[in-house]
Amino acid sequence: ICYRFLDCFEFSRLSKIIAAYAYAFNGFTILWGQHYFFAAASLYIVLVLLGVEKTIVSRKGIPLLCVGTFLVMLNTYYLAYMVLLIAAVYALFRLAFLYSFKQLKEVVKKIGLLFVAVFIGAMMSACIFLPAVNLLLGTSSRVSGEASIAEKLIYYFTEARFDQETLLAIT
Repeated sequence: ICYRFLDCFEFSRLSKIIAAYAYAFNGFTILWGQHYFFAAASLYIVLVLLGVEKTIVSRKGIPLLCVGTFLVMLNTYYLAYMVLLIAAVYALFRLAFLYSFKQLKEVVKKIGLLFVAVFIGAMMSACIFLPAVNLLLGTSSRVSGEASIAEKLIYYFTEARFDQETLLAIT
């Protein structure tokens, strides 16, 4: 995957091979590879970055970004926000490098494509992600245990805090 990511840029074949092997056998991957799947983040970050790069270049990268987001959120939602944050920063810098300020409309379209692909990947992993959110929100003493996950999400994502009757009326 690292070789395919480096293949998007103008590097020699030998330098791509050396960099891919160095990345595959780095100390983090070797040391943390068997400790709570921490090394999976180093694999998924390259997969997501490859999806971002391919999506920026053409629409053919959208399925790859969806699958990368799905896999990282399916495996570890704890590290998923870090991987996706790094991918977002990478995408912003890459778009700033590729496009000028006059091409703002094209940049907004690319950001929209990236957002939609990540959202689809997140929804693909909803079978794991939403029960985890429900568990985390269900342990709070501020929300009753009888509230549904939709009520809990509305409660936490709105500025105005509603009482239980208002939440039931909304949903």
